[in-house]
Order: sequence, then structure tokens, then C-alpha cells
Amino acid sequence: MSVSRRQFLKTAGAAAGLSVFGRYATRRTYAQGLTNSFGVAMPDDAAPLDQQVLKWNNPVTNILTGEWFRSNYRLIPGSLYIQEPLVRVDKELQPLPAGAESWSLSEDGLTWTFNLARGQEWSDGVPLTAHDWVYSFRTGANPETGYDFAWYYNLVKNWDAVNRGDLPLEDLGVAALDDYTFTITTDVPRPYIPAWVGFAGPGPAHAEEKYGKDWSLNPDTYISSGPFTVGRLDMDQNCTLVPNLNYKGTAPKPFLERIEYNPVAEGLMLPAYAEGTINIIAGDAQLGAPDVEVALADPALADQIHSYGHFQTYYVGMNTFEAPFNNLQLRQAITHAIDRETIANAVLPGLVTPAYTMLMKGFPGEHVDELKDFQAYDVGLAQSLIAEAGYPGGAGLPPLEMWMRGDVPSARDLAAAEAVAAMLQQNLGITVTVRPTETQTFNDELYAKRTIMYFLPYQFDFLEASNMVGIWRSTGRHAWKSEKFDELLNLADTILDDPEERDDVFRQAEVVILEDAPAAFVFHPLNYQMWKPNVVGSDLEMNAAGFRAIVYLNTNVHRTVYINNA
Repeated sequence: MSVSRRQFLKTAGAAAGLSVFGRYATRRTYAQGLTNSFGVAMPDDAAPLDQQVLKWNNPVTNILTGEWFRSNYRLIPGSLYIQEPLVRVDKELQPLPAGAESWSLSEDGLTWTFNLARGQEWSDGVPLTAHDWVYSFRTGANPETGYDFAWYYNLVKNWDAVNRGDLPLEDLGVAALDDYTFTITTDVPRPYIPAWVGFAGPGPAHAEEKYGKDWSLNPDTYISSGPFTVGRLDMDQNCTLVPNLNYKGTAPKPFLERIEYNPVAEGLMLPAYAEGTINIIAGDAQLGAPDVEVALADPALADQIHSYGHFQTYYVGMNTFEAPFNNLQLRQAITHAIDRETIANAVLPGLVTPAYTMLMKGFPGEHVDELKDFQAYDVGLAQSLIAEAGYPGGAGLPPLEMWMRGDVPSARDLAAAEAVAAMLQQNLGITVTVRPTETQTFNDELYAKRTIMYFLPYQFDFLEASNMVGIWRSTGRHAWKSEKFDELLNLADTILDDPEERDDVFRQAEVVILEDAPAAFVFHPLNYQMWKPNVVGSDLEMNAAGFRAIVYLNTNVHRTVYINNA
């Protein structure tokens, strides 16, 4: 829609007493005294109930299941709105009680006990118990399931051995002490289990016996534990979630009457948004650079677009076991020769933010302001360090290849890698060629510690510093080993009840990385989301980290969002 037409609609609509949503006009009405299907009193400015619909793009193709522990990548969209996790995460990235009303850790740090909220039921009226959670985890660990996300759950004691078929399901470190007490046992202390377990939904143990193995693909037989259930499922097309009227979980109950997932072809996200097919672009469906440029240039859309730093870090990795990067001064020189601000502001404006540490600004436990000088751009210092390394002006260094994962990297990633290569040539005299590499070959060489130099991202799996910083453990994918670093991470796992002390240990661990320089951190991607002006709610307001966004794993947003009459 052009600006002039939108402005015309706004003007004409105001004169006629109408409220305009996208290209549609509806007579303004108010919801004072209105109660929705959940029995929730609607806010005074809420639109009528038939308009309480959140419309997303459907990000899932080739749906396989509606049961969490059978597939992650081919799972019905909105799964954490349909099934109640043990723990929810709010916009401040803090854990909230959900399926579990409380949790505690044993003195030895190995067993987490989750006390389930009493009175929970499945949508068919069957009580939801700790036995359902045991069934769910065992389903995921069972090698016969072929679960495509099994690696994520190997924090559970004996998970890998059970998943390989070396141990029986009964040896998996989960248990129901009674109907309301579910435990997870780990092999070593894991103080972050409450953050980690938020990414898991239960499955009803009785479903297959009651309805057959395809129970989760039929709205008539779908069994839900969350506030929504499946109302319509056209596989790779439309999926609609409707209220689970038997929901007896934790407050707040949602304002929304329906959540729709509508298919939108690649490249058509912004037109679909403009015409009202979808009223929110977030989650797995992100705006691409061309759409961002168009939206920001349109005065009618610019105030509907919201950016936030994605919790992903791109870095130049260096093999510290092999020449020439077994030379500390050379690695340090590279960290100071990259102008991250220029990459963020000139090479990729509006698409990335500079990275100086593994943890980015806003991530729980980050210390960016305190640590950023360790890799600050300083050409003079970089040139001094490379001279100390024995390669003044790059003399004596062979041409280097910087590998990238994937035959055809994105335009953004390739531009950043080439900018880094140009800066190393200009500032240090190092010749670096960027080499996109087939994914399997790249991974094989990386994990075999044979890759000399590479440009690679890492993205968090759950909101805890150990998940990001821990990728640098000596047993991980990098050709770098630091006993001090490993000791600090082991120490962090023993700190069970002092979050500030634990954060400080990770700060010390990041210092070790920054000083020993197995990597030069380069950028964090910016993600862009959009939602209509009439899509409002507390979880869409500014959070303490300074951004408005629906962050991955915010499983509270569907409870606070509603459609108003703006």
C-alpha cells in the first residue's frame, strides 16, 4: 500500500469514526465489561472478541508431528503455546512458574525436583502428572523415535547411552516420585536446568492408546496441556490454535481468541503484512534486508518495525594448535585490526551490531562494557603485536584461507567476511582469501581441528551464559585449549545458589578467551520484527535490556498480547 493511500484511509476513516487496520476499516467499538472464552476480563481498549486474532506466518514445512519429543524441526507451529512447559520465560528473559509451580536442587547439585502445579488436566480431562513428563523424555531418548533434536537433552543422566540403545529407557535420569513430583538427574551439577528445561513440552502418555499414532495430526483428537489447542491443521498450509477451554494452568490466561499460522511465500512477507494476511512478523519468520529497507523508508510502516540484537555471535576462529596461529601475538594482532564499527555502520548498516565478546549486550550475565577494550580496534597496537610475533607488516606469513560454512553464504555474512579480509590486508599486510565450503566438509574439518582459520557463528540454545561461553570448552569444536578456562567453567557448575558469583566466574572465563585470543569477535546480527499498531501487550513493551521484541523462548507473550482499537 502506498503512503498516500494509507494517509487517505487514515483521514477518511477518522472522519467517519472508523479504525483502520492495514487496508481494512472497522467501526470503532470498545470492550468494557467484555469477558473472553477463558473467562478473562478484556482490557477496556480491547477490540471485539472476533478480532482477537494474532496472525503469524507459518514457518514449518512438511509437518511430521504435533508432539514435542518426536520432532523439533517438523513440529506444529506454536507448540509451546499448545503444550505447557515446566518453566516459562518472560520478556526480561527470566524464568516463571508454568507446569511446575516451584523447583529445587539437591545438595549434591545433581537432581532437580519440579513440583507440578496441582489440578492440571489435559484438554480431554485426563489429569496431567509427572508420569507424562517421564513418558515424554523417554520418548525423545528412545532410539526408535529418531528424534531430530535429541542432542539438546543430553544433559540428562544417561541420555546419550539410552539414545544409542546401550541402556534401557528405565535408566534415563528422569523420574516421577509421585503424581506431582518430577525429577531430572544430571551426571554433573547443571545449575541452569530451569532455563534449559523451558524448551520442552509434555506429551500425553495415554494419547496413542486412545486415538492411534497420528493423534497429534488431527484437530479432533489433539490433546493439549497449554492454554491453546489445535483447531485447524492443513499440514503445510494453515494452522489455527484455539482456546483450550479445559486449561487449568497458571495465570495469566490469554486475551487472544485465536492464533493463526498462515503460509506466506518467500519474499512476500511484507506484502502479506501490509494487506493483513499476517499482523505480526516475528519468531522464525524474520524480515530480510530488502524488506527492512522498504519498511524503514515508508513513514506508515517505520514505526511498526522493531529491531533487537540476536543472541548470536560471529567470529574469526584461529587454530591455536597449528602455525601460524600458535603464535599468541599474531592472534592478538588480528583481534585489534578489525574495525567492527565500520562493519556495523558502513558495510552492513542496520543489519548487525559490533561484537567484542562472546556474550552480547542484553544476554543474561554479559559484561560487554567492562570487557570490550580487550578487542578494541587499534591499528597501532595491532601492528606492534604482529611485529612482536615476528611478522612485521605481514612479512613471512603465507597467504591464508578463511573458511565459511556453506557453499553459498548469505550476502550479509559474505560481505562481513570479505570486509575482515580487507582490513587484515590493509592494517597488517596479511593476505586472506574467503573460501565458502560445503557444510559437511566444513564441519568435519572443524571438529577434526584441521581448519586453520574460519568465519563462523554460534547461537544460543537456552538463555544462560554457560550455553554460549561453554562452546569454548577444550572438548568442543575449537582448536584451542586452556586449563584455566576449563577450570572456571567447572567452578561455575558448582555454584548452585549465588547467581552473581556465577556470573563473575563467566566474566573471568571470557577474559581468558579475550586474552588468549583463539577468536576475534566481529558482529551480532540484528533481527527485525513487525507488528500492527493494534497488536499490544506488556510483553511487547520495552524490556530492561532496551529493546521491544519477541525474543526466542518468550513463552509468556501469547498470554499478554491482545488486539486493541488503536
